[in-house]
Amino acid sequence: MSRRDRGASTSLHAGEHISGRHFSRQCRNDGSGRAYRIGNAIAYAGANGVCCDMGSEKSRKFHVGLSLLKLLMCFEVVLIHYGSAGGNPSWTFPFHAIKGEAVPVFMLTSFALAGNLFIDSDFTLLRKRIHRLVLPLVAWSAIYFGVYLLLDLAVGTNLIHGVRDFIWQTVTGHRANLNPSMWFHSDLIVLSCLAFACFRYVGGSKQAVYVIAGSMVVLGLMMQYTGWNYDLFGTLRFELKYPLGRLCETLPYAGLGLWLACILPSKNPDIARGLPWKHSRMVVLGTGFVLLCVARLPWPELAEGFNYGGLRVLWLSLAIYFVFNAVNMDFIPKCLSWLTIFLSRYALGVYCIHRLVGSLVTGGLKKMDILVSHDFTFACGVFLLSLLACILMALLPFRIFRQIVT
Repeated sequence: MSRRDRGASTSLHAGEHISGRHFSRQCRNDGSGRAYRIGNAIAYAGANGVCCDMGSEKSRKFHVGLSLLKLLMCFEVVLIHYGSAGGNPSWTFPFHAIKGEAVPVFMLTSFALAGNLFIDSDFTLLRKRIHRLVLPLVAWSAIYFGVYLLLDLAVGTNLIHGVRDFIWQTVTGHRANLNPSMWFHSDLIVLSCLAFACFRYVGGSKQAVYVIAGSMVVLGLMMQYTGWNYDLFGTLRFELKYPLGRLCETLPYAGLGLWLACILPSKNPDIARGLPWKHSRMVVLGTGFVLLCVARLPWPELAEGFNYGGLRVLWLSLAIYFVFNAVNMDFIPKCLSWLTIFLSRYALGVYCIHRLVGSLVTGGLKKMDILVSHDFTFACGVFLLSLLACILMALLPFRIFRQIVT
């Protein structure tokens, strides 16, 4: 198999879809006399969930906890857009409590799983990653534009205001009347190129990882807490201010993900397997819960921003990642593990299509004079319908549909 065939392709909505390849790099010295290896394999979220390529098909193992995290955070995104109405049952509070961390967790997980791509400065893998991000951005822009244009012609709605809608949506991923959620893909493309350029210039030593990752975290937080981020981008037009403003807000999550990629076991994103303690999994789980508790403490007041800034969200996102990282095959039945892995394949598609499904369902119910309340139940319905639509699209005989939903 050629180097090109073994390259990685990525798409996160994150979770992240990355094909891994085996690295045969020489051990480097970390300055203390101990040799370490930066990634013998890329940990990746494969076509069937978050998977670690251990060098052969037989040795591949799936991390169920991270697959479950990808699926849950995808539901949280749907809940943000279609489940924020009041009157929800009290048992839904945990879901509402973490919905603001969905996008930060996706960004952190994306760089934690694909970090070796940047650290090793592999241009082939970067090119495939960018392709896997650009394809759904362009394809879903065309789908939204085409569907809404047909609705305008068929039933007289006024959803499309011209070809500029498609252009803005494709370039920034943030057109209000199409699918503004795709700003995440635009920012992920920019941050991926930025991280790659940094490591290409300074090299992939362990010290460089700490410096670059730390600089990303510090720079992002400084821009947020000083108010410079909002001062720079807050007055721009809608299609620009949120993608650019959130680029600075998600910069610390990317840096934290790179740091995790450096300290994680090179062949597995499972933190517990890289620790020497006998009960390491419980230690990881306990650490996650401690971080969750610390995240609830008072934090410095944040200047006006774009919803994803601040130390509290950063800390809470790291805690959520640690908790789900401690979950694996040993904790849940195999049937549930298989179902989780299967459904997590379509997290990208659900993220991309849920606004289309939600708007169509809302419009259809209103046409039938049915009262629509965007509560927790409605969000569950949109999520399930979006999941079903993605599964059906993946069955179509055209490869592009499979590529934009998995």
